[in-house]
Amino acid sequence: MSALSFRLVAALALAGVPCAGYAADVYPFEGSSWRIASINGESTPSNRYMISFGGNQVTGRVGCNDFGGKLLTSESALNVKDLRATSRNCGDIAAMFEGSAFAVLSQPLRMVWANRDQLTIASSEGSMTLERMR
Repeated sequence: MSALSFRLVAALALAGVPCAGYAADVYPFEGSSWRIASINGESTPSNRYMISFGGNQVTGRVGCNDFGGKLLTSESALNVKDLRATSRNCGDIAAMFEGSAFAVLSQPLRMVWANRDQLTIASSEGSMTLERMR
């Protein structure tokens, strides 16, 4: 089990977040890439919505803008720090999804695994449903 996987399991266990009873090494998180299927329950309009976790970093794309930041773990949550993004004008719909995604990522995150290939990350600002990319 990687150090990040261990910290994620510990953080989730201490936070009381359900993980469907599976250890993190069964559902690897480090080095994983995900399609953002929905943000706050709204399906994303294309495959240009993605997020990756690895090397204590989070990177991704929402609409036509790329983003990245530092991924920090604690006993109670995951945190994205120093979030930065490109600032292309992607249109109203993409701007709505982008604003919602960045709001979610700006607060401490908890993880809820549906299964190996489906994960929800949620904060006080909303949630994102993720589907593992192969």
